[in-house]
Amino acid sequence: MRAVLSGIAALALALPVMVVSHAPAVPRPIAAKVKRPQRVVAPTELPDVEPVELQDLTPQDARAYNASIPFVRGPNPAARPFRFVGDDAQRARATDCLAAAAWYEAGDDAVGERAVVQVVLNRLRHPAFPKTVCGVVFQGAERTTGCQFTFTCDGALARIPSPPAWDRARRIAADALKGAVFAPVGYATHYHTDWVVPYWSASLDKIAEVHTHLFFRWTGWWGTPAAFRRDVSSAEPVVAKLAGVSDAHKLGGALDEAATALAAAAPYLDGLPVAAGDGALSGEVAVGAAPRALADAPDTYFVLLDARRPDEFAAVAQRTCADRPRCKVMGWIDQRLIPASMMMSPQQYQAMGFSYLRDRDGGFDRMLWNCQQFPRGQATQCMRGRVTAKPAPAPAPAPAAAAPVVAQTIRVDLDKLDRLVNLVGELVITQAMLAQRLSCNDMGGVPELTDLDHLTRELQESTMAIRAQPMKTVFSRVPRIIRELEGETGKRVRLEIEGEMTEVDKTVVERIGEPLTHLIRNAVDHGLETTEERAAAGKPSEGVVRLSAAHQSGRIVITVADDGRGIDRTRVRAKAIERGIIAPDAALSDEEIDNLIFAPGFSTASTVSNISGRGVGMDVVRKNVQALGGRIGIHSKLGQGSSFSLSLPLTLAVVDGMIVTVGDQTYVIPLSHIVESLRPSDRAVTAIGPDGAVLDVRGSYVPIYPVGEQLGINQGERDPGKAVLIVVEGAQGQAALLVDTIQDQRQVVVKSLEANYQAIDGLAGATILGDGRVALIIDVDALTARRVRAPRPVLAHAA
Repeated sequence: MRAVLSGIAALALALPVMVVSHAPAVPRPIAAKVKRPQRVVAPTELPDVEPVELQDLTPQDARAYNASIPFVRGPNPAARPFRFVGDDAQRARATDCLAAAAWYEAGDDAVGERAVVQVVLNRLRHPAFPKTVCGVVFQGAERTTGCQFTFTCDGALARIPSPPAWDRARRIAADALKGAVFAPVGYATHYHTDWVVPYWSASLDKIAEVHTHLFFRWTGWWGTPAAFRRDVSSAEPVVAKLAGVSDAHKLGGALDEAATALAAAAPYLDGLPVAAGDGALSGEVAVGAAPRALADAPDTYFVLLDARRPDEFAAVAQRTCADRPRCKVMGWIDQRLIPASMMMSPQQYQAMGFSYLRDRDGGFDRMLWNCQQFPRGQATQCMRGRVTAKPAPAPAPAPAAAAPVVAQTIRVDLDKLDRLVNLVGELVITQAMLAQRLSCNDMGGVPELTDLDHLTRELQESTMAIRAQPMKTVFSRVPRIIRELEGETGKRVRLEIEGEMTEVDKTVVERIGEPLTHLIRNAVDHGLETTEERAAAGKPSEGVVRLSAAHQSGRIVITVADDGRGIDRTRVRAKAIERGIIAPDAALSDEEIDNLIFAPGFSTASTVSNISGRGVGMDVVRKNVQALGGRIGIHSKLGQGSSFSLSLPLTLAVVDGMIVTVGDQTYVIPLSHIVESLRPSDRAVTAIGPDGAVLDVRGSYVPIYPVGEQLGINQGERDPGKAVLIVVEGAQGQAALLVDTIQDQRQVVVKSLEANYQAIDGLAGATILGDGRVALIIDVDALTARRVRAPRPVLAHAA
């Protein structure tokens, strides 16, 4: 075996000379920009691990350069299996650090995740890197750029993986810590995507390719198996950045903070009495006797330890806890200092000789010794703060300062939160029923009824605020999408984000991700020009994509804008005619032409790629936004860029609506769409064709849509002069909905039609009114869009 390793090492030392002397041709303009290869580090020197820095190349040039560098010839042996040695708590922290590297670096891709995990473990056994799994993963995380794994310092940790994806990443990490090996990457310690060139790549051997990632090992002896034999440490640190996804790091950090706080407070509480019957356990406890659980903590046991046998403390704790999922064991060597309850004095705390804590649900299992009494080989096995110190002299009085406000949070199961929202919704319905009943009995003016209405609304708003989440959880994914698109398109893009802390309902946050991704891809691929085109147009070579969120008029408006070429309406119109979407002589406004890009199957891309050309992106955006009760608008100027605005409701559970009557039916129109309501004069209404009419609203003409006709209500009023017109703002612009009467304006609870019956075009849901009747909620965008679409085939046919 030694001869084989020596042969591999000799071959590794010889190959760099062969590769350099037979280097492939690199395009001269590209080669001039690339930093030349560094020298091969001698076995007597330790290679440097420097902050990550990229060569100044465009993605196309980087791909060309990477393709020109050959894979090193010779053996690429698989790494030796790695088996983690440490207690359960340390293993849990190592697993989650490794899983985080896998998921944030490779996404939910098993092959890519295994490759990343192997690189981390290779670094762990190499003397140039930290000695713990978490230390390797978070090396350089204190920097804002240049960290070894980019997700640790670029804000990506704000994005939380789904539970199934996180479980898959943890399984891959756990298997690797038990000896699983991903052979294709061998002893690789570095990797990067094929559209960038880090400075270090020039001094390493290229040995493997997995998807779009290239893997490297150090040139010379430091890349041979003999270099990967460093002893590692199982003292895995607590990483606060992982508290959002890892219970092991969250619980471990909390315990360390508690131990530090208790140790710091102990000197100031010194001198409290400790006597039998007053804080001490009454009665004798023999060494080795069966421990008794505490009355105030059934899962906690106090034991008397044999000071001559500290190595047996662990076995005592294991026997005591047996198979209990949660258990705590504390031990003393002095019978007089064993407390009677969890309320112990500083002397008792300081005298504790051993402790054991188990929480299988949280993945925690930890044993600690009082190392002043029983020295241990590793500092991680020692309790904190076991040296009693005298209190420091009291400082001189200082001016009183306001105490800092400490935010306090708790975790609540999502099902409980959803149940609370449903109960509040039922309360709103019941309050409406009560108001209706009292009004029928001439008691509608009772002051307590008004108070109840205000309290119910405040309770509903507070409950909705609990469900609110910042848009940051969605926006945090965008930088990675931009980086990937830069690599695929070869364009340089600067991302600007505003309003990421704007809060919106959890359901909206969960469902807006896909439309937002399509808009970002559209902005980079279709909106921004290439570097050459921007230079010819007098623009900076780096395009700008702006992503913003803000509250406006009770809704959230998300805007995706770019400073690119804008919408070429002549080209869009030609494509629409070519695909049969509009008639050749159709008269369309600029706004109508812009909206053609949302037609199913429409695309202006000349070729089909991974990004565009299939005609499904913008169609999906509109459908998903409309499913959320929102609308999308476009503002574009040729040569200057485009802006897409998504207007969405802040919550999907409760809406303010106007209750109207159409025939013998009752409907609800969301207030967020309503501009005004009026009874028109005869001169304000102008007939168009046999069944059409428009309303003159202060010089602007808006079409009139009879709701009864649209929804098939035969008894509904058709004459605008005898009805009420409600001017609404929808995706198609303004329109006037014709209804018989207006009943009331109130808050209603939205019930899904699709979940309880089926989806109906023109209706957004249903609600229960105060008198117990069901009222349907009108989907303003769908209702007006259906009316607009209906006559188009006739016009095209007539032409």
